[in-house]
Formats: sequence, structure tokens, C-alpha cells
Amino acid sequence: MADLGNIHRYLSEVRREYLLSRAVSIYYRVWFIADTLKNAPCA
Repeated sequence: MADLGNIHRYLSEVRREYLLSRAVSIYYRVWFIADTLKNAPCA
């Protein structure tokens, strides 16, 4: 059962890293779009 605990902990670590990187990429995409719209002449 110790192996199962290690696997579970590893999966939770990977999931957290994945969610963090995903959130960061979404944040930067939104920031980039907002910056582009702000600098657009028609805005």
C-alpha cells in the first residue's frame, strides 16, 4: 500500500503543476489580448 500512496502523491503533484502552468498560460493569453485591444486604434 506504500507504493499506492507514493503514486497518489506523485499524481497530485503532477496535477497541481499542470493546473498551475495551464492557469499561467491562460492568464498571459488574456493579458496579451487585453493589451492588444488597448493599443488598437479603434478601441
